[in-house]
Amino acid sequence: MFRLYIVLVLLTITPYLSAKEKKIKITYQAEKLQNGVKNNEKCKQLLGNVIFQHEDASIYADNAYFFNKKNLIQAEGNVKIITNDNSTTITADYLIYDIQNKKAKLRENVVYISEDAALYTDHLDYDHAKQIAYFFDGGKLMQKDNCLQSQKGYYHEKQKLAKFYHDVHFVNEEYTLNCSKLFYNIQTHIAYFKGKTKIQNHADHSTIHVDKGGVYNTKSEKSDFKRSKIETEKYILIANNLKKNPHTKLYTAAGNVVMKDKANGITIFSDRAKYWEKKEEALISGNILVQKKLPSDTIYFTAERIVCKNKKIKKKQNTIVIAQKNVKFYKKDLQGIAEKMEYISKDNIITFSQSPILWNNHSQLTAEKIIYTLKEESIDKIFLEKEAFIIDHAKEENYNQMKGRKIEATLENNMINQLIIDGNGETIYFAIDDQKDTIIGMNYITCSHMTIDIQAEKIENIVFHIKPEAIFQPVHLIKDENKKLPNFQWYFDKKPTQAQVCGDHFKKPYQSFKFS
Repeated sequence: MFRLYIVLVLLTITPYLSAKEKKIKITYQAEKLQNGVKNNEKCKQLLGNVIFQHEDASIYADNAYFFNKKNLIQAEGNVKIITNDNSTTITADYLIYDIQNKKAKLRENVVYISEDAALYTDHLDYDHAKQIAYFFDGGKLMQKDNCLQSQKGYYHEKQKLAKFYHDVHFVNEEYTLNCSKLFYNIQTHIAYFKGKTKIQNHADHSTIHVDKGGVYNTKSEKSDFKRSKIETEKYILIANNLKKNPHTKLYTAAGNVVMKDKANGITIFSDRAKYWEKKEEALISGNILVQKKLPSDTIYFTAERIVCKNKKIKKKQNTIVIAQKNVKFYKKDLQGIAEKMEYISKDNIITFSQSPILWNNHSQLTAEKIIYTLKEESIDKIFLEKEAFIIDHAKEENYNQMKGRKIEATLENNMINQLIIDGNGETIYFAIDDQKDTIIGMNYITCSHMTIDIQAEKIENIVFHIKPEAIFQPVHLIKDENKKLPNFQWYFDKKPTQAQVCGDHFKKPYQSFKFS
């Protein structure tokens, strides 16, 4: 037997249609053509190198059945659909094609290729008229280094837009993205996602959690996230809106912003924040609250503007926090106000400058600059530099006062227990009869250098180092004009409370941001 090779070229099938329907033109060819019956229906059976041509697309297969009455093609084996402009190619093991509606069902080992993107699935429905491909029961879109997977989705050829639903998984060399719904434009490389999303950066091991969706350019890494959290090994950044500029490596956060420095236990709340990744510097503004947790207490402070940065000082990496304008500070046993405050993490030093005032229990401390150090997370020493002045309420309208060029205060159990006055020392303190709890006199002492020991907020002992001059006045000889040293100012009405420092944060605690 010789092999019969049948080639049917330009065989036009014009089925009977109603007057309202358009005539359908389809041509086909194969190695062998015969009449047959499939599923109790008469059909044409095409065997070997089957080719169908329908309008602007060609269909290839090993074998096929053509149902003339139903305008239906069933094809199997090396199935392929190619558009005439070669913009789209689809391959599969099996095909059902509705000629009238230009819809195809492709099954098993389906590969859909459009431009430089390829979609892999076992179940694909293709609407050739609308140029939309639908997949279900799992699909994977590949574009260069990007791999996008989900359970369901579709791709719109004209819009170059892929939409993925349920367990969406996006991976490339730099990051991994997981969400429930994602739209991806293969031309612009922009991904739009909704609902809870997780993005993991492979390079710096950072993680981004997004609660309410956003926009992400997979090529440039430019992003705009709604209610999101970025977490690295060093810090956490949370905001209602978070943007990233990939060129400047600038993060911009707005609305309920929370920044956490993990290593130093510092949390900053604000309305707005900017973070420059390259120089590790942040600028915070609007409704600011900073808190640093200690083992048995918490330090709070607020300001109109805060700058945070990582910087090497004496070859040591330091976190530096600089607060500016209307600074208020609160700790259970220490409060303060100033126009500027600076915190250096490694040395555990906090510096107040520009009209600073501190209060320790009943004592008021003023100077041009006030520095205090933390030791084992408790206040160890306070240094007052230039025009140092300490005032302590003694009884009624009487105040103990210590003044000098510099004063060093040592604390024990968060209370001042010793003062060292260095240069131009002056002091006024009132002698009190402990049994009667009444003032019996006033001491006025001048000495360049002196050491004052304090117990239970009472002066116990004074050591004078260089030529002291002392005057004691009994209570009946004390004149009001002599009760106060020059430049005496009592500012206790300005002493901030926790509610004043924390503001709305204290009245209504910040809602913690929870992610699944």
